Amino acid sequence: MRSRGGFGWSGRVARIVGLAALVAASAVCRDGSSPRIGGGPYAGTLRASELLEGALRTGDTLRYVFRSTDARPFVVVLTARTDSMRLSVQDSTGIPLVAQVLAAATTTSQATASSSDIIPPHPATYRMEVTGRGAFGLRVLTTTPELASSRLVINDTIRESLDATGDVDVFTFEARPGELYIGYLQLLGADTLTASMELGGRDMSAAVTSQGGDTELETQGSQVFGTFVFDSVRVVIRGAYVGPYRFMVRRIDRRPESLGTQAIENDTIVGERLDYVGDVDEFLITGAPRALYNVMLQLTNGQASQSARVEVSNVDAFEYFASATSTGTGQSLLERSTGRFALDGSGTATVAVRALGTTRVAYRLFVYRIDTLPELAAPVLVPTDSVAIETLDLPGDVDDYTINLATDDTLRFVVDFETTARPGLPTWPGVVVTLLDRFGESIGPLGTNSWETFTTGALPLVAGRYRLRIATLGEPLAIPVGAYTVAAYRISSAPEVGAQVIAIGDTITGAIDPAGDVDEYRFQAQKGDHIDLEMQVPVGSGALSADLIRARGRAGVSFTDAGPTLSEPGIYRITLEESGAYLARARSSENGRVVGQRGPYRLLVRRILGTPEHHTEELVPGDLVQNEGIEIPGDVDEYFVQGAPGGEFSVEFSTGNDPYGLDLQLVDAHTKDVVRYLSHGNDLLLSFGRLVFPESGRVMLRVQERGGRPQFGRSFPYRIVTHPIHRTPETLPVSFAIGDTVSGEANFPVEDIDEFEFSGVAGQRLQALVTTQVGSAPGLAFQVFEPVTGRLVAAARVDHTQWELGPDRSQVFTLPRTGAYLVRVQWPVSQVGDYRFVIIAP
Repeated sequence: MRSRGGFGWSGRVARIVGLAALVAASAVCRDGSSPRIGGGPYAGTLRASELLEGALRTGDTLRYVFRSTDARPFVVVLTARTDSMRLSVQDSTGIPLVAQVLAAATTTSQATASSSDIIPPHPATYRMEVTGRGAFGLRVLTTTPELASSRLVINDTIRESLDATGDVDVFTFEARPGELYIGYLQLLGADTLTASMELGGRDMSAAVTSQGGDTELETQGSQVFGTFVFDSVRVVIRGAYVGPYRFMVRRIDRRPESLGTQAIENDTIVGERLDYVGDVDEFLITGAPRALYNVMLQLTNGQASQSARVEVSNVDAFEYFASATSTGTGQSLLERSTGRFALDGSGTATVAVRALGTTRVAYRLFVYRIDTLPELAAPVLVPTDSVAIETLDLPGDVDDYTINLATDDTLRFVVDFETTARPGLPTWPGVVVTLLDRFGESIGPLGTNSWETFTTGALPLVAGRYRLRIATLGEPLAIPVGAYTVAAYRISSAPEVGAQVIAIGDTITGAIDPAGDVDEYRFQAQKGDHIDLEMQVPVGSGALSADLIRARGRAGVSFTDAGPTLSEPGIYRITLEESGAYLARARSSENGRVVGQRGPYRLLVRRILGTPEHHTEELVPGDLVQNEGIEIPGDVDEYFVQGAPGGEFSVEFSTGNDPYGLDLQLVDAHTKDVVRYLSHGNDLLLSFGRLVFPESGRVMLRVQERGGRPQFGRSFPYRIVTHPIHRTPETLPVSFAIGDTVSGEANFPVEDIDEFEFSGVAGQRLQALVTTQVGSAPGLAFQVFEPVTGRLVAAARVDHTQWELGPDRSQVFTLPRTGAYLVRVQWPVSQVGDYRFVIIAP
């Protein structure tokens, strides 16, 4: 029998009837008393399973007491029939909040919510407080199962019932460390609502949900779970469903049901199946430490809904975790493998086949122990030898070839694979070629490829023992590739024809054969030389490249895919940073990784002169360059500025309005070191700042494309303005008297400095007033120095651009001695303008 409100319960009912016309709620409790609303005494005592129904208005509060006399766990169920309600459960002191329940009804349905399990430590009293608005229902239900024992038996099917909305049944069992478990739940009634089974312990949890009308127990299974310690696991069944159900907690026996636990290597394991949902079969691999294996799995029922996973534990995986998933639609045992793995130091590994979802199916398993020796060819590879026939037979297969080098050498390896994939197997880039040193450390994967010829390019190697490894990828989807041939070639950097030592300006003829070949030519050059390396390759030849590098191995520059004529630029230009030997190298464009990268070539090492095309290269301060430009890619113009050692000068530089712009470098003419540089891309003049001639009295100015990188199809005009700098004023006498206004002088050209003198008496107190022409840039610096010691006596900065003296002035200063003093006036970098000043007594 179910009472109204959906509780589905026939126990006692106490009602609080809420009437719209009343200003307060009234109630009739089981003892006939009237409970009070809001603060004050509690309305009464609730009993287990007793249903309280009624209604509250906004601001009303109903309080009840529940006494747990036998310390049995319980839950509190709250139903909001209209609007929303809140329930708070406190202990007997009213301080700790034991539980809180919220329920909010909609316009079309009521809402029921229950608290978490409340487990009294001993017989105890709890205070319950209901707040909110609208009709509600309240009930306390114990979590003890009504029909079955709360101590469940593993692997037994248990029948029980949820007797009311919000009812909770709690069972327990003891889980053992290392064991695996799974839970199943089936609701047996016609009610289409759902319920869930939650399993939880100290370090594990799992859950499963069922709906009324489910036809089989195992089809609703939780995830497989386990624990590392002895643990008491609680199984909690709850939900909106009301009616009978059955459930089971199964301990999974991981031993194969039909076969032994020892894995049979290099043979197909058949006759085993995953018998129930969550089943796991474990097999043991025993072998030598670091031995290589791969495991393959195939389900045999042909249904896409069936799937299982094979996992390998206690191993060192190469690139992926050693696992693979197979479905019932697999066409071949070789399609799904864990990927190659190595046994750890114990020499053992566990192979686990796990059912996924609701899978119950027969399967085939293949444990492949990988022999790294070639099956057909000799395991030792000698340069110039080739292996006529060899195969990579199965997923994860590896063939190792030993190479012994008595001296340092450069080798190139070529592996030629069969050109068609095997029927029934997916196309996958499944081959990796690796070179290992004598310690088994990888010098680096030389590359991956599939179904075509593969070459490593030239590899410089020191004397010693190496292993060339040809293998399918270690990935789970790697596949066999069948037959291949492998060859090793010795590569010499010496040209086969002609001299190895050349001079700048020589044109060399040679050939790259086979792909990966290298020809190196040595020449001498000086620091500051501008060198271009050009290469010609006939039409129809393979892609070849050239490098210009420092002879002792420092990085240089290169270009690829040479053209059919030498007139086509090569590296365009590189300015050498040191004197000595350099190498011009001809090679395959991709270092020989493509076998067609070979053929004849011509090579030219050319010096580019920095002489300007339209202007003399010799300059003195005051000269102007404005009819020059960088006209072709790689062009460079160099000028030499001559002056007295220690003399000061400035250089201004501008280009056309072009975002690519140019570089102007200030170069020591003797050492060829770059001292300063400007990168510029518009017609505004920029300055290096004030410059001083070195002892040689000679500096170089170098103009080139920005960063030295060639720009195609562009020309860059530029302008260079040089100025001598004299510290004596240009229009006024050097000396002036205290009180005189110094006017009619200017800082010009850029970086100009004007220095004046005045005389004073020790102890004299003075102040300087300074100003600049209206419209001038701020920042003019005015300084007073004691000439003998060079000590700064006073300073001022002009920030107001007005012609009247006054706003900008120095601090009041006292002359430390009788005699002459130096006044210095200068603008910041790249500023010019008129100025006035006066020094007076404050």
